[in-house]
Amino acid sequence: MNQKITLILIGFLFEPTLFGQTLELSKSNWLYEPPSSPDNYLIFDSDKVLYSQDFLNCYEGIWEVTNDTIYFNFNIYKGYRGVGNINPSSTMDYPSYSKNIPTINQIEITAKGYINQKNIMEFYLNNNPYPYIFQKVDIAEFNINNLNIVVNGDYIDTSIRIIPLEELKTYSKKELRLMRNEIFARYGYVFSSDDLRTHFNLKKWYKPDSTINPMAESFLSEIEKQNIKTIKSLE
Repeated sequence: MNQKITLILIGFLFEPTLFGQTLELSKSNWLYEPPSSPDNYLIFDSDKVLYSQDFLNCYEGIWEVTNDTIYFNFNIYKGYRGVGNINPSSTMDYPSYSKNIPTINQIEITAKGYINQKNIMEFYLNNNPYPYIFQKVDIAEFNINNLNIVVNGDYIDTSIRIIPLEELKTYSKKELRLMRNEIFARYGYVFSSDDLRTHFNLKKWYKPDSTINPMAESFLSEIEKQNIKTIKSLE
């Protein structure tokens, strides 16, 4: 994980003492600026922690405090995945694409991190001492709910996680067909079959775009490719 992190604590029901400070989490956000620029964020509420650089992409997990250390584990990615052609005006470091897809993925290997009081204090004492480690910040500016990623559909797990074969066996062949094609519908694929076209045209989230059809296979994530392969084996 990038060490350039800004830590924001948000809460509702408790007021923990962290690194010698009692944080009134029920009333305010609390900002921690570490030994670097405030480009990245760790945002905490009573249930979860988000790690985000730009509020467009983040990793979500859980956190806990043990003695003088805050531990956090991330197991879900939320953000926008670029697909299609790269815009000519974008750069190699920050490419932009013709289409951005809302994406939620389970992370197979949990990413872990921690913030240790001793390391923080050593930096502040040796480099840039502040009277307080945490500072209050405006709740409207740093809000854990700013990142609102939604994957639409009746079978959204096909784009979020690899679904085991045994679980897929519980669905009918009709359901499996809809499940597989819904993956393509999320990209705007236009169907040739009348029943699929009718089914997805009734969905408010479905935005048909025939220009997608030739590129649809290249848009698929690795999770979606695996689920499509497994579903086909059962249809």
